Amino acid sequence: MPAAYRPHSRHAQRGAALLLAMFIIGLAVTALVVRSYDAAGMKARQEEKTMKALAEAKEALIAWSVTHSDTPGQMPWPDRRETSNPNYDGRSDCSNSSFDLVNQQGEANFLGQLPSLPSTAPCRIYPGIGHYQDAYGNKLWYAVSRNLVRNYVPPARDPIINPKLLTNNNYPWMIVRDGQGNILSDRVAAVIIAPGRALSGQNRSSDTPPASAYLDTFGDYSNANYQVDDEDFIQAPESDSFNDRLIYITVDELIVGLAKRVAREAKNIKFPVNGVIANCIRAGDCNLRNIQLTWNISKPYVTIGQPPVSDLDTAKQFRCTRKEFSLECDEVTESDSGIHLNIPLDDSYLGLMLNKTQTQQVQTNEKIRTVKAVIQTVKKNQEDQDVVVGSMFPTETSGILNIDIADVILGDEQLAVSNWYFENKWSDYTDINESPAFRKGTDCSSEVCFTITRKRGEKLRNVRLLVTVRKDNVGIGGAKLPDFDEKISDFIAIHWEQ
Repeated sequence: MPAAYRPHSRHAQRGAALLLAMFIIGLAVTALVVRSYDAAGMKARQEEKTMKALAEAKEALIAWSVTHSDTPGQMPWPDRRETSNPNYDGRSDCSNSSFDLVNQQGEANFLGQLPSLPSTAPCRIYPGIGHYQDAYGNKLWYAVSRNLVRNYVPPARDPIINPKLLTNNNYPWMIVRDGQGNILSDRVAAVIIAPGRALSGQNRSSDTPPASAYLDTFGDYSNANYQVDDEDFIQAPESDSFNDRLIYITVDELIVGLAKRVAREAKNIKFPVNGVIANCIRAGDCNLRNIQLTWNISKPYVTIGQPPVSDLDTAKQFRCTRKEFSLECDEVTESDSGIHLNIPLDDSYLGLMLNKTQTQQVQTNEKIRTVKAVIQTVKKNQEDQDVVVGSMFPTETSGILNIDIADVILGDEQLAVSNWYFENKWSDYTDINESPAFRKGTDCSSEVCFTITRKRGEKLRNVRLLVTVRKDNVGIGGAKLPDFDEKISDFIAIHWEQ
């Protein structure tokens, strides 16, 4: 009998071996699938971590710039590679010998690592942005436009940062492209780059490796170069030869953030107690004499007869009297002809501005902006009566009259906004619109207040004070008070009080 069972035993053994082999193969396949899944999952998690770090760094950099107490809008110099002082120490490396894109040592001035620590000389003492790393533990890299950094080459100077940068800038903005070479934005103020793991040929072991040891090249574009102002930076799919990830900040994003701060803070401006705004417009006790006025009308405007077109920007002496709904100013002159200004103070009144000039005393120029003011040429007739021989006035659609009241004194303790507001000429873009109720210190039941139509259509009523920040420094930006539409594209930011 044992001999008869041998064939069957051999078949059984072969079957068991086959099952075992299949089981082992199954385990191997399962392990391979699990390993592949884990690798894909890990890669996705690394990508997510890197993109989160980039987004947080962008938010932190904008906040750092917009909220700075002395120089809002400026960006820090990078922590860059230096030949004379080679280090990546986390601090901005400013140069007081070169403001060129590439310095005398052949190094990029405005490409380096994002500064995480407070700056040191020759930089102004600024706080760091904070510590941000990609999923591989690399510090983030950073390129910044020369339009937004302080020039430390003597005489050192700060950039003027206001809405003018949206259309008129000293240097071209950087460009970001996709993997096909298409432009994603050509208005890039700053780029933040996560370098990823080291690729073949990238040696990061030295104390101060070059940018090319971290940042990659894709076709004709390299993230490691910054040699022209409108340099191209590339955002392409990951491959064996490219794994940079980047995020960028446009000048539009920066200016919007700044304008929102300006609108919030401008409402606190205290106008000079000895000025036209406080005495004539608000209080109604207009006893000013021999004040200096200049004016200009943003076109288009209407002329009738013989208007005083030739000397619009010439400062003149005026006496002003407050009427119930207007401010009336007559030129002080010994001639038989002169200028008369009629500035309505009804609900069409547009706004107030304040410019500051540094002299031995803190002096200011008050500005009145209105769409219905009239400038008249007045002559004496034979009966010594004033006769209007010509007039000019802005159109209600887009013209505006700017009237400057010069050299009223304002003490520093009265100034409710910092010097940066005036030094960066934000006052040229900002209107403080006071409703008749606000000017007279009453509520909206007895005097006119403003109504704001929000972007989603809801109406905000009983607005007593409205601060608007425009994109340009001429015109009225489409405002037609007492009703204001937030959807008007001419405005960057608004702030209001009820």
